[in-house]
Amino acid sequence: MFTCRLLLPEDSATTDTKMLRALICAALFSFALSVDMETILSNSNGYKLDTKVTYLIAVPRKIRPNQVIQIFTTITRLEYGPLILKLSIVRDNFEYGRTTLEFNMPASRIMQLQISQNLPPGQYKVKIEANPISNPSSQVFTREADIMFDEKFASVFIQTNKPVYCQGQKVFFRVVQVYPDLMPVYGSLTIYDPTGFVVRRWLGQQTNAGGIVSENFELADQPKFGNWSIAVHASNIIYEHYFRVEEFWTPRFDVNVTVSPYFMDDVDSIGGVVMAK
Repeated sequence: MFTCRLLLPEDSATTDTKMLRALICAALFSFALSVDMETILSNSNGYKLDTKVTYLIAVPRKIRPNQVIQIFTTITRLEYGPLILKLSIVRDNFEYGRTTLEFNMPASRIMQLQISQNLPPGQYKVKIEANPISNPSSQVFTREADIMFDEKFASVFIQTNKPVYCQGQKVFFRVVQVYPDLMPVYGSLTIYDPTGFVVRRWLGQQTNAGGIVSENFELADQPKFGNWSIAVHASNIIYEHYFRVEEFWTPRFDVNVTVSPYFMDDVDSIGGVVMAK
């Protein structure tokens, strides 16, 4: 902060002297400001510039494998000329991804960053750094924030028409599989019996207009009883849903109907006894 005060005798504080004092203060202030700005911008060792840039950056809290995340960035004022904005994903001082974007004028832009499919799960940091293009060693501002990497890259819902089946019945099921942007996920469907044997498989299933895959299959007359599974394979990740197959036989009933051995043709009704066991 620069302060200028020129002391003159009280009796000499005429209009001319006041104007002279104001001009001297303005000249000194302009000189000090120009020297300070020139020193900051031309220093080859790099200074951290005063934070005068107004900015707004929105980053998602969670990232997923093989996802292209979008970072919404707004720069409303450039005090030090055009900027280059760098965004990186780091963990334990190791960089897992980086993207850059230049701002030659105040604007709102979208930065995109491709997330690797093989990142270890856990907590990461997103680091944002802004540097003047004319002097990249200087730093206008830098910020860090926590970001979580989640291995689950899609939502898969598997539903059967009932939880328990018996031999010879048909199993009807449907699968809804979408990415976070609600685009469909394409993969294979596999039916496993309790021993892990593949009973049925559908490869490269396409969804219908509603984004749903609907299929069915029939159980054998003598299947293996226990927990069966429907597995969805999508991008090396397996989503499973279990249902039970139990032995069940429809009980037989003996039905005896006892009526009179004869009846007249002029009667309105006949009676009898029905017994079942």
